[in-house]
Amino acid sequence: MNFEFVIEGSKLIIQDSKFKIQNLKKLVMKNIRKYIVTLVLFVTGFLTFAQAESFESIAFRAMQDEMNRNMSDLKLDRLKSPYYLSYLITDAHLFSVEAQLGALVRTLDRPLRNQETSVLVGSHQRNNLNFINENKLFGWYGGSFSIPMTLENNYDAVRRSLWVETDVQYKEAAELIEAKFAAMNQQNIPEDERNLADFSSIPSLNKIVPSQQITFDKAKIEKLTKDLSAVFSNFPHLTKSGVNTYIFTADALYLNNEAIKYKVPFSLVCIRVYAEAVAIDGEPLMDYINFYFTTPDQIPTLEILKPQVNQMATLLTQLRTAPAIQESYSGPVMFEGEAVGEIVSQCFVDNPNGLLAARKPIVSNPVLLQRYGQFLPKENKLEQLTDKKVITRELSVAAVHGQKTYNGMPLIGYYEVDAQGVVPASKTVLIEDGVLRALLTDRTPTMKNGSSNGHRCFAISDGSLTGTLGSGILELTATETMSYEALKEALIAAAKEEDYEYAYIVRKMANPMAGVPGLSAFVPSNAGTFGVSRPVYIYRISVADGTEELVRSAKIADLSLKSFKRIVGVADTQEVYNTLQRGKQGGYSTWRSRFALVGSPASFIVPKAIVFQELEVEKDKDIVLKRETVVPSPLLSGK
Repeated sequence: MNFEFVIEGSKLIIQDSKFKIQNLKKLVMKNIRKYIVTLVLFVTGFLTFAQAESFESIAFRAMQDEMNRNMSDLKLDRLKSPYYLSYLITDAHLFSVEAQLGALVRTLDRPLRNQETSVLVGSHQRNNLNFINENKLFGWYGGSFSIPMTLENNYDAVRRSLWVETDVQYKEAAELIEAKFAAMNQQNIPEDERNLADFSSIPSLNKIVPSQQITFDKAKIEKLTKDLSAVFSNFPHLTKSGVNTYIFTADALYLNNEAIKYKVPFSLVCIRVYAEAVAIDGEPLMDYINFYFTTPDQIPTLEILKPQVNQMATLLTQLRTAPAIQESYSGPVMFEGEAVGEIVSQCFVDNPNGLLAARKPIVSNPVLLQRYGQFLPKENKLEQLTDKKVITRELSVAAVHGQKTYNGMPLIGYYEVDAQGVVPASKTVLIEDGVLRALLTDRTPTMKNGSSNGHRCFAISDGSLTGTLGSGILELTATETMSYEALKEALIAAAKEEDYEYAYIVRKMANPMAGVPGLSAFVPSNAGTFGVSRPVYIYRISVADGTEELVRSAKIADLSLKSFKRIVGVADTQEVYNTLQRGKQGGYSTWRSRFALVGSPASFIVPKAIVFQELEVEKDKDIVLKRETVVPSPLLSGK
C-alpha cells in the first residue's frame, strides 16, 4: 500500500493514495459551494445596504458633491464666480382631512420633497442681495426651469435637481451683481448706505438632530374631523362651515460652504374650524378657530374640542342679528384673550415699522420707486429710535427660546436652529422698560443691527420649508399689573372720565394668515400702508351697570405700536397665543401655495387683557353687503 502524509490545518493525516483524487474532488466542490454562498451573501448584503441608505445620507452626500463641483467650476463668460452656496432640502409629509357637516370631503396623504438654493456672487461686503431691478421685481428670471426633488432615495436624481437650480440661481446672481454695480456708480448713494455690508458672518455649525418618530391613527383623525364638522348641522343660519386637520412633519437638511450643516425636525398640527354667515342687513360675517400643536399626541379629545366649536357657532349665529355700530368713538378700549396676542403680532411683528429689521435696498431705476414703491422693501423707521422710548415704560418685550411649552401649552414658535444655521439666544431683549434695544434680525445687516440674532424662522410654503424673518416666541411683560376685575373697572372709570355712556371690549381680531373663507372682508387691502384687521367680536359695555352688548361693523382706525405708549392697565395673568405669521420675505413678495397650511409658526406670551387709554372705533364704511339667497338653505327650509 502507498501512504501519503497530508497536512490539514494543524493535523497530520496519513492516507492511502488511491483515495487521493476522489477525496480531493469532494474537497474542491465543497469549497466552491462555500465560496459561491459567501459571494452571494456579500453581494446581497451590499445591495441591501445600498438600497437602505437613508435619504439624509444621500441628500448630504449629493449636496456636498454638487457644492464642491459648482464652487470650483461654475463660471459664465466674464462674470464673477460664486463665493457662497447653500442648499436647503425639505423631506416632508403632509396628512390632511377636510370635512363638512359630518361628511368627509377630501383627504391628502403624501410625501413632499423640495429644495431651495442660494448663490451669492461677490463678497459678504458687496453681493447680489439687497438690490431690486425690473427682472427681480417682476420675477423675470428663469426659476421655472427647476426640476422637482425626487421622492425616491436616488442620489443621481437629487444631484441633478441641485445642479439645475444652482445653474439658474447663479445666472441670476451674476447678472444682478453687475446691474447693482452699475446702479451704484450712477446714483448718489449716501456713504453710510454705500458702506453697509450685504451679508453678515456667522459661526460654523454641525448639528444633526434625530428625526421625530411621529405616528398617529389616521382613521381616528378622520373621525375627529368629521365629528367636529357635524356640530354645524345644528346651526342652519350659517352659510358655510367646515373643519380641516393638517399634520405636517419634515426634516430640514441644510449645507453651505461656510462649514454650516444641520438637520433639524419640524412638525406642526393644525385643526382649523371655520364658518360664514350673513347678517340681517347683508354684512358678511365669519369666525374660525385654529388649534395648533407640535405633535398629534397633543390633540385634545372630542369632548374637549366640541364645546368650543359649539360656542363658536352659537356666537356667530348671534352676531347675525347684533346691531351695527353707527357713531364714532374715541376713548378707552379693552383687548382681551386672543385679541391681545393678535394685536401684539400685528403691531410688533407684521408692522413694517415693528420689531423685524429691514433695510432700504438699492434700486436700479428711480422710476421703479415712483411706480411700484408701495411693493418694494423699505427701511424700518423704528430702528432710528434705538435706545429711545417707543412704548410705555411699564412694558417690555423679549424674544425667548428656552422652552417648548408654557403653562402646559405648546409653543409652536420654538426652534433650536434657524433656517440660516444660527442658534438663537435663550433671551434677546428687544424693548426694555419701554426703550427699544434691538430688532429681530437674520444675516441681512441694517444700520444699527449688523449681525444675526437667529430669527430667520422656518415657514411652510407650498408644502416645503423656507426661511423668513420672523419672531419665533415673543413675550410681553408688564411691571405693574392688576386683576382682570380691577382692569374692567378701570376701563369703565376711564370711559366715565370721557363722558361716555359705554366703552368697548374686543375679544377677537382677524388673523391675516388664518387661511379661512371670508377672511378678505376683515383684512385691510391697502398695499404699502399699515392697518390692523377688523374685530371679529367686539362688545359695547355699559358704564352704568356693566352689561355687555355684542355689536358688529366696527373697525379700529388708529391702532399701532404707538398706541402702546398710552395704556390704562395690564392684567396680571399671562396666556399663550399661537398663530401663523407672514414674516418678512422682502416686502414685495406674497405667499403662494397649493396647500392651505402656510406661514411661519409663532407664539406670543401676553397678558390676558390690556386697556388702551384712547383708540378710535368707527363703522367700517367699506363693507360690501351681500344679497339674500333666492332659495333658503335646505337646513333652514326643512324641504
